[in-house]
Amino acid sequence: MQKTKIIFAVASFVLTLALAVPLTLAEDQYLPDVENVTGESIPGGAKLTWNSVEGADSYTIYYGIQSISEDGASYENNILLGNVNEYTLEDLTPGITYYFAAAADDSTGTYLGSYNYSEEISVVADEIVQVPAEEPVNVEIPEPEVEEVVLDVELSELETLFKDEHTSADEPTPESLPQSGPATAALVLASGAGAYFWRRFRK
Repeated sequence: MQKTKIIFAVASFVLTLALAVPLTLAEDQYLPDVENVTGESIPGGAKLTWNSVEGADSYTIYYGIQSISEDGASYENNILLGNVNEYTLEDLTPGITYYFAAAADDSTGTYLGSYNYSEEISVVADEIVQVPAEEPVNVEIPEPEVEEVVLDVELSELETLFKDEHTSADEPTPESLPQSGPATAALVLASGAGAYFWRRFRK
């Protein structure tokens, strides 16, 4: 009986240990490293992409102007992201080489984050092109032209018209004057002078 109890106790201990060890190992597992990180230069920044890691629910981007391949080097900046596989960094200095790496993270407690950084890449930010503002276009509206109406009528034509309208009513005709003698001559002169002054002072 005593022997049976000892065997049962040992079996229980072994079973408990066997169940506990896998759980401990599972909690100590690291996520795989992030692979295929690529970078594209954009004006004043860089666009990064990478492959998703199974089991990861967030990613961290590390970057700086010094490569970690150098002894004692470390990245100056890091950005914690959500469950995405691309990110665009802005406000980088154009013409400067930046080094980037990514790591997967897990906030559920099932895994630890990536044990190592991803493979490092470098990107040189492009120059920012300043687009000149469009200058306002001044539209000149021409002033309307006023046409001058010139009455190009000869004075002789007016005199002719006036004469045609008033000869029969105002001036004597040769047929209406006496035909002989000094009286006739005087009457003709008086009629001519009267017609002249009438035309001149009537205007």
